[in-house]
Amino acid sequence: MYRWPAVVLWLLMTATASADAGLDLALVLDRSTSMARRARGDDELLRMTLDILSRSGYVNRVEHRLAVIGFGSAASVEMPFTRVRQDELPGLRVRIGRLRFQDRGDTDVLAALAIAENLFRALPAQPERRRAIVLVTDGVPYVRGADMSAYQARLRNFVTTHLVPAGITVDVLLLDSRDSTLWSRIARVEPVESA
Repeated sequence: MYRWPAVVLWLLMTATASADAGLDLALVLDRSTSMARRARGDDELLRMTLDILSRSGYVNRVEHRLAVIGFGSAASVEMPFTRVRQDELPGLRVRIGRLRFQDRGDTDVLAALAIAENLFRALPAQPERRRAIVLVTDGVPYVRGADMSAYQARLRNFVTTHLVPAGITVDVLLLDSRDSTLWSRIARVEPVESA
Protein backbone atom coordinates (compact mmCIF):
# COMPACT_ATOMS: atom_id res chain seq x y z
CA MET A 1 0.00 0.00 0.00
CA TYR A 2 1.32 3.44 -0.84
CA ARG A 3 0.99 6.66 1.13
CA TRP A 4 -1.19 8.35 -1.50
CA PRO A 5 -2.93 10.85 0.77
CA ALA A 6 0.25 12.53 2.00
CA VAL A 7 1.91 12.60 -1.40
CA VAL A 8 -1.15 13.78 -3.33
CA LEU A 9 -1.85 16.44 -0.74
CA TRP A 10 1.76 17.66 -0.91
CA LEU A 11 1.78 17.82 -4.70
CA LEU A 12 -1.59 19.47 -5.06
CA MET A 13 -0.90 22.01 -2.35
CA THR A 14 2.34 22.85 -4.12
CA ALA A 15 0.60 23.03 -7.48
CA THR A 16 -2.36 25.07 -6.25
CA ALA A 17 -0.25 27.43 -4.15
CA SER A 18 0.41 29.68 -7.13
CA ALA A 19 -2.88 28.98 -8.88
CA ASP A 20 -4.63 32.25 -8.06
CA ALA A 21 -6.67 32.02 -11.27
CA GLY A 22 -7.06 28.24 -11.15
CA LEU A 23 -5.08 25.12 -11.96
CA ASP A 24 -5.02 23.02 -15.12
CA LEU A 25 -3.68 19.65 -13.97
CA ALA A 26 -2.85 16.74 -16.28
CA LEU A 27 -2.54 13.54 -14.28
CA VAL A 28 -0.38 11.17 -16.36
CA LEU A 29 -0.70 7.54 -15.23
CA ASP A 30 1.81 4.83 -16.13
CA ARG A 31 -0.26 1.83 -17.23
CA SER A 32 2.67 -0.29 -18.42
CA THR A 33 3.25 -3.93 -17.57
CA SER A 34 5.58 -3.02 -14.68
CA MET A 35 2.76 -1.03 -13.04
CA ALA A 36 0.14 -3.81 -13.09
CA ARG A 37 0.60 -4.74 -9.43
CA ARG A 38 0.34 -1.10 -8.38
CA ALA A 39 -2.88 -0.33 -10.29
CA ARG A 40 -5.08 -0.82 -7.23
CA GLY A 41 -4.19 2.66 -6.00
CA ASP A 42 -5.31 4.44 -9.19
CA ASP A 43 -8.94 4.76 -8.06
CA GLU A 44 -7.93 6.14 -4.67
CA LEU A 45 -5.44 8.55 -6.26
CA LEU A 46 -8.04 9.87 -8.72
CA ARG A 47 -10.73 10.28 -6.05
CA MET A 48 -8.38 12.14 -3.73
CA THR A 49 -7.20 14.38 -6.57
CA LEU A 50 -10.81 15.27 -7.42
CA ASP A 51 -11.65 15.96 -3.79
CA ILE A 52 -8.62 18.19 -3.24
CA LEU A 53 -9.15 20.12 -6.47
CA SER A 54 -12.83 20.57 -5.68
CA ARG A 55 -12.21 21.86 -2.16
CA SER A 56 -9.34 24.08 -3.26
CA GLY A 57 -11.45 25.59 -6.03
CA TYR A 58 -14.37 26.22 -3.69
CA VAL A 59 -12.29 27.78 -0.92
CA ASN A 60 -10.23 29.93 -3.28
CA ARG A 61 -13.19 30.76 -5.55
CA VAL A 62 -11.41 29.53 -8.67
CA GLU A 63 -12.12 26.83 -11.19
CA HIS A 64 -9.62 23.99 -11.55
CA ARG A 65 -9.53 21.59 -14.50
CA LEU A 66 -8.29 18.00 -14.52
CA ALA A 67 -7.23 15.74 -17.40
CA VAL A 68 -6.20 12.09 -17.15
CA ILE A 69 -3.77 10.47 -19.60
CA GLY A 70 -2.88 6.79 -19.49
CA PHE A 71 0.17 5.40 -21.22
CA GLY A 72 2.21 2.29 -21.92
CA SER A 73 3.44 1.47 -25.43
CA ALA A 74 1.05 4.20 -26.55
CA ALA A 75 -0.67 7.03 -24.74
CA SER A 76 -4.29 8.15 -24.77
CA VAL A 77 -6.54 10.72 -23.16
CA GLU A 78 -8.76 8.94 -20.65
CA MET A 79 -10.45 12.18 -19.61
CA PRO A 80 -9.89 15.53 -21.38
CA PHE A 81 -9.57 18.70 -19.32
CA THR A 82 -12.75 18.87 -17.29
CA ARG A 83 -13.67 21.50 -14.75
CA VAL A 84 -13.76 20.25 -11.17
CA ARG A 85 -16.48 21.91 -9.10
CA GLN A 86 -18.11 20.73 -5.91
CA ASP A 87 -21.58 20.63 -7.44
CA GLU A 88 -20.28 18.35 -10.22
CA LEU A 89 -18.21 16.09 -7.97
CA PRO A 90 -20.64 13.12 -7.81
CA GLY A 91 -20.74 12.85 -11.61
CA LEU A 92 -16.96 13.19 -11.87
CA ARG A 93 -16.47 10.43 -9.30
CA VAL A 94 -18.62 8.13 -11.41
CA ARG A 95 -16.70 9.11 -14.53
CA ILE A 96 -13.27 8.43 -13.05
CA GLY A 97 -14.60 5.27 -11.42
CA ARG A 98 -15.05 3.88 -14.93
CA LEU A 99 -11.36 4.33 -15.76
CA ARG A 100 -9.63 1.00 -15.36
CA PHE A 101 -6.06 -0.16 -15.56
CA GLN A 102 -5.21 -2.01 -18.75
CA ASP A 103 -1.74 -3.44 -19.25
CA ARG A 104 -0.41 -1.35 -22.12
CA GLY A 105 3.02 -2.95 -22.47
CA ASP A 106 6.10 -0.70 -22.69
CA THR A 107 6.61 2.64 -20.92
CA ASP A 108 6.66 5.47 -23.47
CA VAL A 109 6.65 8.50 -21.17
CA LEU A 110 7.56 10.83 -24.03
CA ALA A 111 4.36 9.93 -25.92
CA ALA A 112 2.30 10.71 -22.80
CA LEU A 113 3.99 14.07 -22.24
CA ALA A 114 3.44 14.98 -25.92
CA ILE A 115 -0.28 14.27 -25.53
CA ALA A 116 -0.36 16.34 -22.35
CA GLU A 117 1.31 19.23 -24.18
CA ASN A 118 -1.34 19.01 -26.93
CA LEU A 119 -4.12 19.12 -24.33
CA PHE A 120 -2.62 22.23 -22.76
CA ARG A 121 -2.18 23.84 -26.16
CA ALA A 122 -5.89 23.29 -26.91
CA LEU A 123 -6.95 25.24 -23.81
CA PRO A 124 -7.74 28.95 -24.13
CA ALA A 125 -4.73 31.19 -23.57
CA GLN A 126 -4.91 32.18 -19.90
CA PRO A 127 -1.36 32.89 -18.72
CA GLU A 128 -2.56 33.65 -15.19
CA ARG A 129 -3.65 30.00 -14.70
CA ARG A 130 -1.19 27.47 -13.28
CA ARG A 131 -0.42 24.53 -15.61
CA ALA A 132 1.01 21.33 -14.17
CA ILE A 133 1.64 17.72 -15.04
CA VAL A 134 1.79 15.06 -12.32
CA LEU A 135 3.35 11.86 -13.66
CA VAL A 136 2.72 8.69 -11.65
CA THR A 137 5.26 6.02 -12.61
CA ASP A 138 7.64 3.38 -11.32
CA GLY A 139 10.30 5.35 -13.16
CA VAL A 140 11.43 2.83 -15.73
CA PRO A 141 10.97 4.22 -19.27
CA TYR A 142 11.19 1.45 -21.82
CA VAL A 143 10.38 1.43 -25.51
CA ARG A 144 11.07 -1.81 -27.31
CA GLY A 145 13.85 -1.45 -29.88
CA ALA A 146 14.84 2.08 -28.81
CA ASP A 147 18.26 3.20 -27.66
CA MET A 148 17.23 4.12 -24.13
CA SER A 149 20.09 6.58 -23.59
CA ALA A 150 19.00 8.50 -26.69
CA TYR A 151 15.35 8.17 -25.61
CA GLN A 152 16.09 9.65 -22.18
CA ALA A 153 17.97 12.54 -23.83
CA ARG A 154 14.93 13.19 -26.07
CA LEU A 155 12.70 13.07 -22.99
CA ARG A 156 14.82 15.66 -21.14
CA ASN A 157 14.98 17.81 -24.29
CA PHE A 158 11.20 17.67 -24.75
CA VAL A 159 10.56 18.87 -21.22
CA THR A 160 13.04 21.75 -21.50
CA THR A 161 12.05 22.85 -25.01
CA HIS A 162 8.28 22.26 -24.99
CA LEU A 163 6.90 22.18 -21.46
CA VAL A 164 9.10 24.63 -19.56
CA PRO A 165 8.73 27.46 -22.12
CA ALA A 166 4.95 26.95 -22.03
CA GLY A 167 4.97 27.40 -18.24
CA ILE A 168 3.99 23.77 -17.60
CA THR A 169 5.59 22.26 -14.50
CA VAL A 170 6.27 18.54 -14.18
CA ASP A 171 6.11 16.68 -10.88
CA VAL A 172 6.79 12.95 -10.62
CA LEU A 173 5.30 10.56 -8.08
CA LEU A 174 8.06 7.98 -8.27
CA LEU A 175 6.96 4.58 -7.03
CA ASP A 176 10.43 3.04 -7.32
CA SER A 177 13.57 5.01 -6.52
CA ARG A 178 15.93 3.05 -8.81
CA ASP A 179 15.69 5.66 -11.56
CA SER A 180 15.44 8.78 -9.43
CA THR A 181 18.56 10.23 -11.06
CA LEU A 182 16.88 10.40 -14.48
CA TRP A 183 13.76 12.02 -13.08
CA SER A 184 15.61 14.51 -10.90
CA ARG A 185 17.16 15.91 -14.10
CA ILE A 186 13.71 16.32 -15.67
CA ALA A 187 11.23 17.22 -12.96
CA ARG A 188 10.53 17.65 -9.28
CA VAL A 189 10.41 14.16 -7.79
CA GLU A 190 8.45 12.90 -4.80
CA PRO A 191 9.32 9.27 -3.97
CA VAL A 192 6.37 7.22 -2.74
CA GLU A 193 7.30 4.60 -0.20
CA SER A 194 5.40 1.47 0.69
CA ALA A 195 3.63 1.59 4.01
